[in-house]
Amino acid sequence: MKIRPSIIVTVFNEAENIELLLSSMIAQHLKPLEVVIVDGESGDSTVELIKTYLQLGNGKKPSEKNGIWQIVNSDILFKIAVKKGNRSVGRNYASELAESEWLAITDAGCILDKNWLRELTREAEVKDGPEVVAGYYDADPMNAFEEAMVPFVLVMPDKVNEKDFLPATRSMMVKKSLLKKVGGFDESLSDNEDYDLAKKMKKSGAKFSFTGKALAIWIPRQSWREFWTMIFRFARGDAFSGIFRPKVLTIYGRYLFLAWVFTVDPRSSFLMFLIYLYWAYAKNRKYTPHGWYYLPPLQVFSDWAVMLGTISGLGRKLAATFFKR
Repeated sequence: MKIRPSIIVTVFNEAENIELLLSSMIAQHLKPLEVVIVDGESGDSTVELIKTYLQLGNGKKPSEKNGIWQIVNSDILFKIAVKKGNRSVGRNYASELAESEWLAITDAGCILDKNWLRELTREAEVKDGPEVVAGYYDADPMNAFEEAMVPFVLVMPDKVNEKDFLPATRSMMVKKSLLKKVGGFDESLSDNEDYDLAKKMKKSGAKFSFTGKALAIWIPRQSWREFWTMIFRFARGDAFSGIFRPKVLTIYGRYLFLAWVFTVDPRSSFLMFLIYLYWAYAKNRKYTPHGWYYLPPLQVFSDWAVMLGTISGLGRKLAATFFKR
């Protein structure tokens, strides 16, 4: 069975990087049936840049019908729509606009390997194939800080367990019928909505598969503030959706233990904290030949982002529950 997927992606204030994503879509060795882009009412020039870029060397202007802009570039039909709401709202709307039964999903802020769609499709075309294909992702750090950030955000290659690897919206493909069956993305979730979706699809009994050859290249955050915001939102999204990962409890446990030791013997607690910083360096040193010196402060920074994000998510969940009554 030959598959021609639709690519769907949501964007919001992505003027800085959107051309990289568009060029990587056009360069795919396997052409998609279409590309559906839903913008969440960006406050910058994202939508205009998309239209302008797709007209380059094309000579055709976008046509508009019922609020959906369409333009063909390199024999690929691009649909561009604007929908107010978070990423979950945008992805559900994009899936409604898509014509194919198979939806290849990626994120703004990524660059797709030229074989990305081909590898996802090959994995889905096998006999008695899956309903969900999880691709993989890599990073494209431009400096030492961005390099050191990568192991705090991505699952590193030597830690991938193919049997348990859950798909992320940076790189995945799913049957549209399965997406409808599980109710799509939870539109109450602005963060970690793909993890929630993966859990729902697992619970439904859907068949999963993994291919490390379907690579989406993630563009790392460029500042401490952006890194903090990303980790904070991940943790907040987990807590709000009722997901509690063991490592979050471990982080709380470490700091509570250090605080207790400090009340008994401050010097011992200081020594333990230094050992903790060395552990943060040692566990990720092999991934960061240039940015290794950022590893200890990034560990502490991410720890506190996780703890405060979790508290924020729990607060939101309690408030939402209270006001529903």
